[in-house]
Amino acid sequence: MKKMWMAIACCIGISGAVQAQDWKSYSGVGCLPIQETQDIRRSLGGISNWDNTSGTFYCPLVKDIAAANPNGLQRVNVRIFNNHSTAVTRCVLASRNADGVTLSTDSATCPVGIGACSLNLGPLATINGSNAALYCILPERQGARKTIIRSYSMSEI
Repeated sequence: MKKMWMAIACCIGISGAVQAQDWKSYSGVGCLPIQETQDIRRSLGGISNWDNTSGTFYCPLVKDIAAANPNGLQRVNVRIFNNHSTAVTRCVLASRNADGVTLSTDSATCPVGIGACSLNLGPLATINGSNAALYCILPERQGARKTIIRSYSMSEI
């Protein structure tokens, strides 16, 4: 009987550790242009900028672990297909308190050139009630070629 309780206690401890990290993945189609008049296209492959000017896109993140942690927002990964031969794509991740004051930020840039790009951002500090924001600046279309935010994911502890 004692061994059974020890086994149960062990399993509870293990499952608690596994549940401590929370991971979510999103389609790029959920990102929104900051400028409502931005010419965009949504498809199963993501969201793309069809405008003749660069555009900033906000990609919503759901932060559902409320506890404060110096590395609470562990990592955000953004998958982009950079389809512009001379411009870069840049993404910024920010953690903010409940009043919108920025706690910390991180940014990354896809290199110039056509091809798939994976940006890793974080970790960032979090406090009770804080939120996270992801912004990406996509270059203008280049002829028939458009840069696409394919997907993004986040992990928090």
